[in-house]
Amino acid sequence: MGADYYTLLGITKSADQESVKKSWRRLAREYHPDRNPSNKPEAEEKFKQISEAYNVLGNPFKRKLYDGVDGLNPIPDPHFPPSCTSSTSPKESPFNFSSFSIGGSRDRNKAPPYYHKCYFSLEELYTGTTKIVKTPNRVYNDIPILFNLYCSFPDIQFQEEVFTIDVKPGYKDGTKITFPNKGIIVDGYNRGDFVVLVVQKTHDVYQRVWNDLVITQKIDLLEALTGKTLYVRTLDGRHLKVPVEDIVRPGYEVVVPDEGMPITKEPGKKGNLRIKFDVEYPGSLSGEQKSDLTRVLRRNKN
Repeated sequence: MGADYYTLLGITKSADQESVKKSWRRLAREYHPDRNPSNKPEAEEKFKQISEAYNVLGNPFKRKLYDGVDGLNPIPDPHFPPSCTSSTSPKESPFNFSSFSIGGSRDRNKAPPYYHKCYFSLEELYTGTTKIVKTPNRVYNDIPILFNLYCSFPDIQFQEEVFTIDVKPGYKDGTKITFPNKGIIVDGYNRGDFVVLVVQKTHDVYQRVWNDLVITQKIDLLEALTGKTLYVRTLDGRHLKVPVEDIVRPGYEVVVPDEGMPITKEPGKKGNLRIKFDVEYPGSLSGEQKSDLTRVLRRNKN
């Protein structure tokens, strides 16, 4: 859940709604970026945090949910595909409290969205894929207790539904695929959204940096000085021939254009493949090897 919202607004849990609003207004004026030109980045971050806190605590429904979030510990539905799971940590509730605009009447009458994690390999995010997702088909036993305690609401439940999600090439970790009005059902409130959250699995070889793909290639000192031809297997199974002709110095990398991740919003375009190097040095040198190396390097220096 991140920082405590009450602490961010400088209030206690017993504060009434008017006190919440007054505290937020005071802090919003104090930390507005336009009022802090000499410290703008920090002010922007603080302003964002207090706005998020008010977004939750300023809404009585979401505030009651937030106050009870430590009691939320839903059990993963056994019918979910193995690559897709709901959030299970008490500190990582599947219900999202901060995605509403401040004060919107439409949002105040709508149940919060339900986040459902789906895990994808980097290969799947490179080529694109489809997956079947099912909503839970049961009432979460612990959630009605929470609601009865704070809100006197009836059971929260889902209508079991099956969705096909289309994951386009280049989707990033954290991409949200929203099915409007397909989430939790709470009597007296508009049905919430069902949100599939794309989670990228860690890859053994590649690291994704925005739209670039980064790998680290081990080479020995001789190869670093004299060159080497690399053969790199891409995420879609091709083999790239990459000649390394320059001397590999610290921080040196080879950039192969258009061999990174697809850019979802720009079909046909890709980021770059960046190859970094880990130079392995010999453990020891004989006297003769040191003499030969010294002679060669001094000749090159002159």
